[in-house]
Amino acid sequence: MKRRVGSWLLLLLGCGLLAVGYWARPEASVKTIQVHFKMTDEDYHPLPGVPARIVLGAKDWQSPDAGTRVVSDEKGEAVFTTTSIIDKRIVWENVGSTPFSLPMRVSHLALAAELETVLPQKSGNDVSHRWLYTADIHLYRGGDCSTDGLAKIYEAGKDGRFTARLGEGVGHNFQANLGGLVLSGMRYKMWNYMLSKPAADTQPWTLELGLMRLPPPVIR
Repeated sequence: MKRRVGSWLLLLLGCGLLAVGYWARPEASVKTIQVHFKMTDEDYHPLPGVPARIVLGAKDWQSPDAGTRVVSDEKGEAVFTTTSIIDKRIVWENVGSTPFSLPMRVSHLALAAELETVLPQKSGNDVSHRWLYTADIHLYRGGDCSTDGLAKIYEAGKDGRFTARLGEGVGHNFQANLGGLVLSGMRYKMWNYMLSKPAADTQPWTLELGLMRLPPPVIR
């Protein structure tokens, strides 16, 4: 009996691995996406005149010329249409309050945003940095979206490409050493990331992207 149970468990495990392998097979396509971008302060008030470069699903996302450059209007908004690679990936979701997880196949959109970050210096003069913030957006079959937020920051190297990883950690746990000063936490937060698939393939996808600029750090 024990051997039969063990055989059944091995068979189920093998079938599960085959299913996950099937779901995880590479699948990517180029889609047209209409982006509704909005920049706000920490109280969700619009911030006009903020320049940004938004990169969606580009193979060469670290290039300084990738993506679309926009400037927020008086409502803190900008609307543009672009093309992007949307692929499939597997994410593991918890089953209720149990310790078990199930694989979920989702549509994945990689996002990067070049944003200005102004930091104070001990000398009293502020210094402006252009950093590339990156994130991943997952769209589930039911229409819900998830993200880990702006997880990594890159700065430009000598060739202008954003290949130098800045600091360690994610979100509030992010820390970077800048000229002897420790920067804790990111200067921007993603508060809206609703990716929607159209009803017909001839229509564009839509992305409602909301970014929040947090107050600058204070040197004490």
